[in-house]
Amino acid sequence: MNVKKWAMPRKLHIFAAMRHRVSLPIGWLLLLPFLVSAQPADDWGAFAQRVPVEAHQGKHFRLQAAVKVELLDSTAEAEIWARVDRKNKRTGFFYNMMDKPIRNSQWQVSAIEGTIDQDAEFLAFGGLYSRRGRFYFDDFQLFVEDSDGTLTRIPIPSGDFEGDSVAHHWGYLKQHDAFTLSGTGESPYLGKRSAVVDGSDFKN
Repeated sequence: MNVKKWAMPRKLHIFAAMRHRVSLPIGWLLLLPFLVSAQPADDWGAFAQRVPVEAHQGKHFRLQAAVKVELLDSTAEAEIWARVDRKNKRTGFFYNMMDKPIRNSQWQVSAIEGTIDQDAEFLAFGGLYSRRGRFYFDDFQLFVEDSDGTLTRIPIPSGDFEGDSVAHHWGYLKQHDAFTLSGTGESPYLGKRSAVVDGSDFKN
């Protein structure tokens, strides 16, 4: 299955401690935590989609997904990530779970919570994976605070990966030839299918 490369702006902004702004190419936005921990720059990939959130500016959100990893390298890991895309190609909230890597061979549900920026246009999100392994993702769910303060579920196209729809709604944020994203019926978390990123061909 061919998965499209996800079209993104060339430049985004990272806000450090909400004081200093640095303009970097998009790939570096996810790469930054790797550099901080002295990890190789070309050992990872990411898939993504995004949904419009202008109607939810200033609201609290929760993104969650089930993830498991078949380790073929003891250092392999997976995460989920979320980023608010603001007006004028600026970046707001961003978190990629690099401080909480997933290496569990059993399904576990991980969540990211944050606030949608006041000038937000889109919420981008997806899966992140690195080094040699097989990385499984399922049941992406998004909840946004409503006017009563209750978290209400927002539909994510193909968030459950059911049917042959991975390539229609998900694309690569950062593509690496050693990682291939597809749908699979192999032991899903819920339903009949999940997403799998095959990184068994990755070489250090």
